[in-house]
Amino acid sequence: METPKAPATPQRRSSAADADATTTTTTIRDPPRTTADLTEMTDRAEQQEETLAATAAAMLADSRRSTIQSMESTDNEVKERRSLSSTAAALQKLEESHSSSIFELFILWCRAQLHKVIMFMTYSIGRDEPPTPKLSHVADLMKYGFPGMDEIHVYKNFILSYDRRNRIAHWVCEHLNSDCLSYRDPKTLQKPNEYAIDPNIADMFSPSMKDFRNSDWVGGHMASPLNYKCDMDKFIESYIFPNIVPISRGLKNNVWLRLEHYVRELAMESGSVYVYTGPLFMPQRITFRNWAIRHHVMGMNTIAVPTHFFKVIISEERDALPRMEGYVVPNADIDKEMDLNSFMSDIRDIEHFAGLKFYDGAREEIMRGPRDSIDG
Repeated sequence: METPKAPATPQRRSSAADADATTTTTTIRDPPRTTADLTEMTDRAEQQEETLAATAAAMLADSRRSTIQSMESTDNEVKERRSLSSTAAALQKLEESHSSSIFELFILWCRAQLHKVIMFMTYSIGRDEPPTPKLSHVADLMKYGFPGMDEIHVYKNFILSYDRRNRIAHWVCEHLNSDCLSYRDPKTLQKPNEYAIDPNIADMFSPSMKDFRNSDWVGGHMASPLNYKCDMDKFIESYIFPNIVPISRGLKNNVWLRLEHYVRELAMESGSVYVYTGPLFMPQRITFRNWAIRHHVMGMNTIAVPTHFFKVIISEERDALPRMEGYVVPNADIDKEMDLNSFMSDIRDIEHFAGLKFYDGAREEIMRGPRDSIDG
């Protein structure tokens, strides 16, 4: 009989196998033979777990620092708070799972890194804005300046936009209140003999008194001086040329005067009224299908004579929405007995022909026009 062979002794792995074995989470060793060996292995495993936990914590700390730096570069507080909260949550989970396995710690670190990447991509996409157009070419195009822009002139009692081509204002805006209308300075009883020239307007674009002499039109005020009879300085300022416009004598002394009186009465009732006044150049029919804008010019400075005038009145009623009215009056001798209600116009029609835009907010519907007592 053959003698039974002894069991083969397990062969050690090669050096390459040993190197691979060191990369695993535990080291393959011979089975423990004594209690001392078991205790030594347990202590060694705990040391490895603590080392890997510290490594994962350091990696998370590096991730936190890099996240904070990227967020500071974008100056976004919301992004920083969210990233810090996510990192704090990851660190809290790390502390809670310190006694967990190394594999769970590694999965937690991967989730934190993935969360950082997703948050970075989200904020990067959200902050993308259309490029701001560069205006550097404007300086090159307008090297020798703008030939003209809308001129705004500010005075004590009114503001106007001046039209240099027509030598008159586009519009004049004034604010009337009951305080100034209830008192008159005795000095305002005497009015100036001539209109004043505004030194801020070039002479070539400004009218003169010679333009109004021997003319079919007279000078009319878009902001009436009687609106400022409480203050001599404001009263005199309304006689400046930018506030003057060629107007028909019959219109000035009758319908236009009544309309100005109605505005003052409305200011006394409501306490506060805003008034926009300006010229209109209305088209006239030439043939059945053709229209044209025709108007006169006056004097050597060719001052444009408007075909019509408009007034847009906004009265601030007490504890109510503002009330808005519009009037269009032809620049001609018209029947002085005509009711002012016949000149009421839609605000949008005035905007259309004047090329202007007035208040478009909430307001009260017009239920009445000027009263007969005011007209008289």
